[in-house]
Parts: sequence; structure tokens; C-alpha cells
Amino acid sequence: MLADPALIGLLVPAMRAGGQLTIDGPVTGELAHNLTHGCQYVLDRVIAGLSQVPIETTLTVPAGSPAGGVATGFSAGVDSFAVLAEHHFAEVPPDLRLTHLTFFNVGSHGPGERGRQVFRQRFKLLTPAATEIGLPFIPVDSNLDDFYHFTTHLQTHSPRSLAAASLLQGGIWRYYLASSTAYENVGVFRSESCAFADAIMLPLFSTGQLRFVSHGDQYTRVEKTVLVASVPLSHTFLNVCVNPPASGARAMRCCG
Repeated sequence: MLADPALIGLLVPAMRAGGQLTIDGPVTGELAHNLTHGCQYVLDRVIAGLSQVPIETTLTVPAGSPAGGVATGFSAGVDSFAVLAEHHFAEVPPDLRLTHLTFFNVGSHGPGERGRQVFRQRFKLLTPAATEIGLPFIPVDSNLDDFYHFTTHLQTHSPRSLAAASLLQGGIWRYYLASSTAYENVGVFRSESCAFADAIMLPLFSTGQLRFVSHGDQYTRVEKTVLVASVPLSHTFLNVCVNPPASGARAMRCCG
């Protein structure tokens, strides 16, 4: 099994610690190269307190053959419903059509066992929506948040989510990360959210086997809301993706 998820997920904590990141396992050579050449530059300028670090791998391998799946995270928020509107409910080339939905525990649900309980509760709440949509709904539970005590989920949600998504590259070749930022606001600058740099950064996390794509950057918030309103299921299942209550009911962070 590839160690790509560990490399992606631990890059920011290693940059915070300021030491060499050593991955003892097979890593896609293209990924290791990109995370050394370019990606750390972006992260360093978005998140205060980081420094660029060397990456040591015990074994690099070429990218494998892409699988056939296409996935996106599903929280039933506006951004995730926008991906569905364009890549499930609309006409789209077959190789771009969604085949799977995902839901990750990488920090948005809170720390420790309490966060894990909220994650499970939210997944249970969302399952009826995924059933209505008609796509497999894949949860990924992890302890990745334990390594990010120095920052917030909002500031680092992209590499966290990409690390979890890369676990699935044996079955998917394309992963849409639902964006909350319009293209005119994209840039590399200090921010409380890494979303402003997603359109620039995601290609640097991609390989010949797994491509990460930022979706929805061409829309204003109002335009995206109109798009989502065209999906009848959103009228029943839409969640407000900000300041989620502990119960997880009717509101949850989008980036799961």
C-alpha cells in the first residue's frame, strides 16, 4: 500500500516542527517531488509558523494506472451539493461523473473520542441523503487531527481532506474538493483558511494516478446557491455549513 496519505497528511505538521519528514514506505515519486518543489512554498505563505523542510523517502515508485472512480466529499452543504449538481444530476462526460461520496474525520468534528462520536452521528444523519442520491457513501475515520494541535481545521482542511482521499486511490482517479472561494479571490497569502490557495495548490498534490480538482471557483455565492436550488434533494437535505452544533443536526462543516 502506498504511503502517499501519510506524506500528504503529515507535511504541514513537519513544516511546523521544522525537521526532516521521513516516510518509511513506498511513495509516488511525482508526489514527493511536487511536495518538495512548489507546494511547501504555498503552504509556508498561507500558514504562519511553517518552514520548508526536506522530504526523505525510503522508496519512490511511479504512479500506477488510474482507477475508474470519481468522488467528492459530502456534507450536504452548498459547496458539496454544487458538485453533485454539475457532476451527478447534470449531463457530464462519463469519466467525470461521480461514482462515490465520502465523509472524513480529519478534524472538523472536534478532537478525540468526542469528535469521533460526532463524526459517526453526522455520518448517520447524512446517510439517508446519500441513499436518495444513489451513490456509495464512504466514511474514513482517522486520528490525523492529533498532529494539527497548532492550527485550526479551517486553515488546513485541504491537505487533511486530500490525505484521506488519497487512501482511496485504488478505486478513484479523480477527487473533487468543493471550493468556497471564487477565482477572483484566489491567491497565495496569509489567511485563516487555505481555501484561497486551493486552485493553485491542488495540482501539486495530484499524480498520474489520482487527480485533485477544485470545484465551484467560477461561481459567486449567490450563483452557487441558485445552482444548488435546482437540485430538488437540496430542498430537503441542505445543511448550513458554519459553526456546527455539537449534535451535528442541520448544520456541519462542509469539508468532511
